[in-house]
Amino acid sequence: MRNAYLAVAVVCFAFIGTAQATIHVVSLGTNAPPPKLGGFSVTPFAADPVADGTVVSTGPGPNGHNLSFNPSMAKYTAQGSWNNWSNGYAGTVYFEDGTTETVTLPGLTRAFYLYSEGNDFATINITVTSDSGATLTQSVTTPNGAEGFGIFTDAEDTIATVTIDAPTAAAGFAIGEFGIFVGAGVGPPVAVPTLSQSTLLLLALLLLGCGVYVQRRRNSR
Repeated sequence: MRNAYLAVAVVCFAFIGTAQATIHVVSLGTNAPPPKLGGFSVTPFAADPVADGTVVSTGPGPNGHNLSFNPSMAKYTAQGSWNNWSNGYAGTVYFEDGTTETVTLPGLTRAFYLYSEGNDFATINITVTSDSGATLTQSVTTPNGAEGFGIFTDAEDTIATVTIDAPTAAAGFAIGEFGIFVGAGVGPPVAVPTLSQSTLLLLALLLLGCGVYVQRRRNSR
């Protein structure tokens, strides 16, 4: 009987697990960024006022919600000192001459997007990974092919960092065209059991209750 209880408990926890929060990383393609990401209204970043070519460890965000870069990056301007991008974007980008960059986000970040492309004119894979382990790899073609990556939570979780990885063949890469949502609140409702799952869960609970009742009757004899 104990094994039966254990099996029912496992089923119950499996269904409960479907409602846990998740961090998502999705493709935004090469189109202009959306006004909302995962149900959050994201605010685009304004241009970084420092001179092009300046090496910086932070990027100024809206309402003081700044980013931190590790390692530091060189600031450029798309369609200018950085001569290509996608979707007509003409704003700040940051260049990393290695293969990995970690961006630390402000506290309570629940949605963030960035675009990225390689330095060499070629097609390469760029991977973006959140601190939760959620990840997405996209094939990116330079020039004029910066691909967007959207990261968001579906509940009260927050996003602490995102890491960007590119192969050595890219000869470095740029990230930019950021947008962010910081604050209280949640995005879309977390996943909940479907009708059929709910029915199965109810049956499992009824089975568990019946088992307890029968066991108590036996013990009382």
